[in-house]
Amino acid sequence: MFMKYYNMKTLTTIFFISLGSLALSQKDRLVYQYMLHKPLLNYASSTSENDITLRAGLQKQWLGLEGAPEVGQFMFNLPMAKSSNLGVSYEGERIGVHKRNSFKLSYAYALLLNRKSKLSFSITGIANQQSSNYLGLFQTDSNDPLSNISYNVWNPNFDFGTFFHTNKFYFGLSISNLLNNRYNSETQSSERAFEPEEFIFRSQIGYDFKLNNSLNLLTSGLIQTNKAAPFNVDLNAALDFDRKFGVGISLRSVKDVVPIIYYNYKQFSISYAYSYTFSELRKTTTGSHELFLSYKIKPKKVYYTIFCPRF
Repeated sequence: MFMKYYNMKTLTTIFFISLGSLALSQKDRLVYQYMLHKPLLNYASSTSENDITLRAGLQKQWLGLEGAPEVGQFMFNLPMAKSSNLGVSYEGERIGVHKRNSFKLSYAYALLLNRKSKLSFSITGIANQQSSNYLGLFQTDSNDPLSNISYNVWNPNFDFGTFFHTNKFYFGLSISNLLNNRYNSETQSSERAFEPEEFIFRSQIGYDFKLNNSLNLLTSGLIQTNKAAPFNVDLNAALDFDRKFGVGISLRSVKDVVPIIYYNYKQFSISYAYSYTFSELRKTTTGSHELFLSYKIKPKKVYYTIFCPRF
């Protein structure tokens, strides 16, 4: 068996591509700007939005590594009635010789506790299409068992979320990866099981501090736990100017620092995040980039909404 390239950077790349194949099949990717685009992480939060919203994002991770993850995604959020929202989203990801296309259909329902607070619940159905072709990484060799591995499978999954918020405070819980999907190369078939130890648990909390008439301090945090991934805690803060422009930073316990900047103009908004890692990856990558665009359309009928802090 012979690899096409021999330098150290490529060997490191191949190692992380191999890890990426597991991530594609099982573990959710974390959007850096989840505090600005909450429905991408927990769809129950969509009931705090009164507009028809279109979001599009692009993320390029670990620049400098061959075959590093590249992700494009799109979400359409539609307020259907006084208490419910419907969301449709797509996410496409490539890591080396591995590709994933994920299609999601989400529904959220809200309970108006009083004029100042709301409790929401959501369920998301997911169809994941994953393909891997090791012929793209290794030279063809009849004695190499990896050279014959090439597959294309579809796997279902589900997410659940709940979200409480006022116009100053929010708290959310979500569970992802309710089905554990594995691909068996020997039988060339998918195996799936309901295994609670493989669930991905996330909890979010945030508060909006009003400093003066035009300046707000937005604070939030995230805890993410999963058996197969490091325990992760994020601490986030941003200064928001007139609800039009903001600069923030996210500090992650996985040794990442993520500066974030965003701008809102009428129905449009644009946001950018740059992730720099202090882990061993810093020796081979210059960081990761993420860009999001969103557009809001006022519906013909506007329902009473308790707006949620955006960070």
